[in-house]
Amino acid sequence: TVEPNGAVRVKKKWDYEELGREKTIDFWVIITNSGSGDTDNQRVIIKVKDINDEPPYFINRPLPMQAVVKLNAPPNTPVFTLQAKDPDTDHNLHYFLVRDRTGGRFEVDERSGVVRTRGT
Repeated sequence: TVEPNGAVRVKKKWDYEELGREKTIDFWVIITNSGSGDTDNQRVIIKVKDINDEPPYFINRPLPMQAVVKLNAPPNTPVFTLQAKDPDTDHNLHYFLVRDRTGGRFEVDERSGVVRTRGT
């Protein structure tokens, strides 16, 4: 909406992920002189920047993941690769093991998501 002082305010919150490829908001504003009836218009283009407002999610299925590894597998044997997506543009994903109930037998590469047997 355009207020009498010319301030343009949004009516609802925009979602970056729902915008088109250009990631812009494009509209026209028309001004009118009520005394003379003269008008003018101005195109307004707003480039929208993304914020980190969407949670990442795993795309591996089924959950929980299951894999088979030999009991005598050598250190650094890849077991499986975790895969996740982040709808936001930063894609700054990091993988970590939490609640490791294996006695430290596995590790995950923080950047690639590869889970492997731990080296000794």
